[in-house]
Amino acid sequence: MRIAIVGAGAIGGVVAGYLLSRGEHEVSLMVRGAHLEAIRQNGLTVHSRGEVLHSRPLASDNPADLGKQDLLICTVKAHGLAAVAEQIGPMRDSNTPIVFVQNGVPWWFFYGLDGQRGDVFEVTDPGGTIWRNIGPENAIGATAHLPSEVTSPGVVTHRDGPARLRLGAPWKGQHRGSLTEICNALTSAGIDAAETDIRRSVWEKLRMNTGRGSLAVLTGATIGQLTSDPDVRKLSEKIIEEVVAVASAWGTDIDAGGAPVPTGTFGHKSSILQDFEAGRSVEIDSIITSVVDLAHRREVPVPMTEAMLALMRLKIELRDKG
Repeated sequence: MRIAIVGAGAIGGVVAGYLLSRGEHEVSLMVRGAHLEAIRQNGLTVHSRGEVLHSRPLASDNPADLGKQDLLICTVKAHGLAAVAEQIGPMRDSNTPIVFVQNGVPWWFFYGLDGQRGDVFEVTDPGGTIWRNIGPENAIGATAHLPSEVTSPGVVTHRDGPARLRLGAPWKGQHRGSLTEICNALTSAGIDAAETDIRRSVWEKLRMNTGRGSLAVLTGATIGQLTSDPDVRKLSEKIIEEVVAVASAWGTDIDAGGAPVPTGTFGHKSSILQDFEAGRSVEIDSIITSVVDLAHRREVPVPMTEAMLALMRLKIELRDKG
């Protein structure tokens, strides 16, 4: 397959590194800035679980340079998707599948919910730019459990945690052939990839992103520091319980627990904290505002999540004012 990784930063860089190291597919990268220039000059280097994966992929910030693809894997964060949706036309046909690896409530959330076409989710797709340019019928949702970061331009480091992707069609039953092919390609490259009920997977990851991500931004703490402090852990658990209640109100029952935190990720900073400290845009709308919005629609009380949202907005505002 011809596969383009759109936004080959931390997660996208690791996925690209594994695919490129096996040489079974023609893989290119849509990336920009200093990361792009470093990849053009020195190639892409991925440090992962004791391996160093080095490759020299075709990389560009111009979709026309990469050409038509059989598959797009988009790892751009939620707040950057609208711009991407308007740019990637030269890389796809009207029915090219696009895997969206994303934190938070996705832009396609209402598509296929209860067997209905649904409508735009304005919180994560203001004005329906993504919905209109991509078409939810072409989307494949994905969640990543792959703690990683761009440690310097052209260099991505994957911590000693899982390298796992879970994929699924927003409308159950669609994309069956594509999902099998995509999961096989990723698995053969060394990524643990499997098809799943994508809404369940979204909510299961979101409970942790919401319950820990907001606290990470407010405190600057690593995953290990957040989970080892008993009082902070109790606060996190209250937020998680609220997310679980919202998920249930929208038809997905999950518990408040989760897999144990791998010890190799204790020193890892969550991606939302990495973005905050680097002065970049933060995934506040997809991870927190969306939960509050969906809670209000179904009259689910979420006072702790609302409090975290207010505090995060203020902290981001103060950061941006310098």
